[in-house]
Amino acid sequence: MGTIIESGSGKGVVIQIGKATEFGKIAEISSFVRPITEFQKGLITFGDLIVKVIVIMTIVIFIVNFLLGHALIDSLLFSLAIAVGLTP
Repeated sequence: MGTIIESGSGKGVVIQIGKATEFGKIAEISSFVRPITEFQKGLITFGDLIVKVIVIMTIVIFIVNFLLGHALIDSLLFSLAIAVGLTP
């Protein structure tokens, strides 16, 4: 890998493999992972908050609807519809 042969014949001897080769070192250097920024951390936190609020509201709406005398399936479908509507 990392060589080009147009024509002819040759013999190759493998003396190192993987990250110990020059090609492997270049691949390791180029695979830099960017750290998560503060903005991305804030977005993750905000997304978690939205999910928690939607789950809590869905459960509360289901319980209140059921306690008000609506049928179980109607309460469930209504609370799920509200949850889908709240999902951004």
